[in-house]
Amino acid sequence: MPVDPRQTTSLSRRRCLQLGALGAATAPLWGGVAASALAAPAADRQRTLRFAHLTDIHVKPERGAGEGLAQCLHHVQSHQEPVELIVTGGDSVFDAFGATHERSQQLADLLKAVFKQDCSLPVQHCLGNHDGRGWDDSEFAGKAWALEMFGLAKPYHSFDQGGWKFIVLDSVRPLENRYTSGLDVEQRAWLESELERTPQTAPIVVVSHIPIISVTPFSFDHAAVTEDFQRVPGGLMHLDGTALHTLFKKHGNVKLCLSGHMHLNDRCDVDGISYICDGAVCGDWWNGDPGRSDEGYGLIDLYNDGTFEHAYTPFDWKVRA
Repeated sequence: MPVDPRQTTSLSRRRCLQLGALGAATAPLWGGVAASALAAPAADRQRTLRFAHLTDIHVKPERGAGEGLAQCLHHVQSHQEPVELIVTGGDSVFDAFGATHERSQQLADLLKAVFKQDCSLPVQHCLGNHDGRGWDDSEFAGKAWALEMFGLAKPYHSFDQGGWKFIVLDSVRPLENRYTSGLDVEQRAWLESELERTPQTAPIVVVSHIPIISVTPFSFDHAAVTEDFQRVPGGLMHLDGTALHTLFKKHGNVKLCLSGHMHLNDRCDVDGISYICDGAVCGDWWNGDPGRSDEGYGLIDLYNDGTFEHAYTPFDWKVRA
């Protein structure tokens, strides 16, 4: 994934030590967690929604990726206690960015065909950095092509289901011929408005492609140590992550922030907000590298008391040549 080392989030040694006090709550889950890890509902709460978070599908004609997505969708729909909704986490195709119109259309057609044939569930989409066509001056530039592919009016949106509000953000901002992360002024104002008009009794799930807060970027070489700072590029974690966390903390009912992008699993619990980065449906871009998460998806149960359960769920994909 292309990143610009000039666009970084910096953490001082003191701040890193403070975050380190989170302990096991921020430990990366390299191999995934079985779906059986979902806790049984407590007697005084009721599950209102079960949904699956499918991020970083990276569908393409090569390496059997279309068959892999189909297998994942079948697995999602095979649970004894059924999944009611799929939320994608961005990078559904690989790679539209900078691709020709013919190649991009091939990717979109494959994605749509698999979902049409193998998925009977409603789907809500999130945009990733590989879903857009790039930042040139053509009619397909920016995110217009991705919005058409997903049937979206805007690159960010919200919806309500199961007594929870879902806020789906657009993490990706242009940076020359690459990208960085964060919300522009318009999207930030929209987010603040969404939070303001959401009743305090309604818990909130925030979905972004690039993590808002995560420890996974520190496992990358890009997380350079410079004097007394750990520097993380904006291509790996939201440059405005601290500001967003402060905003979420102020409103009090943001309970869960889901992301992808890193092809690794982790969970950070900070100030009553859980930041979960799910592994990729494609694992290591369908290559089977054990240094990435197993091919899988997040399985999430939401409850009427504002709590949730999450398990990263592999679907036993066998790598194709």
